[in-house]
Amino acid sequence: LARALQQRRPAVRISLPFAMGAALPKPVMSTVLERHGSKHFRVGLAELNGWRASMEDAHVVHLDDERCEGYFGILDGHGGADCSAWCSKRLQEQLAEEGCPTSDAATKKMVLDIDAAFLATGLT
Repeated sequence: LARALQQRRPAVRISLPFAMGAALPKPVMSTVLERHGSKHFRVGLAELNGWRASMEDAHVVHLDDERCEGYFGILDGHGGADCSAWCSKRLQEQLAEEGCPTSDAATKKMVLDIDAAFLATGLT
């Protein structure tokens, strides 16, 4: 371990073409609150920008009373709102069309399919 530490290379600075979560001089403390309800669920959520210049995250709340099921998701914008907003909208549409996935494998397939569809749009 001591030898590996001695051979460690110095850190390299890289520049990115965007500033992920661009920081403000002081945090935005206003909060967006939402409430959703159905026969089987009561759900609340809150969005807070904090130090970011804009909200980059998105969320999904899908409630299906007929099947007594719900699907809840938080999509992190990671430097931009385009991906999280697009994927949130598509996820809502797919859940409305097909209902909630019935297994972990089906959930994984749904998410990966939506991810591939977003990448195909060229919006990245």
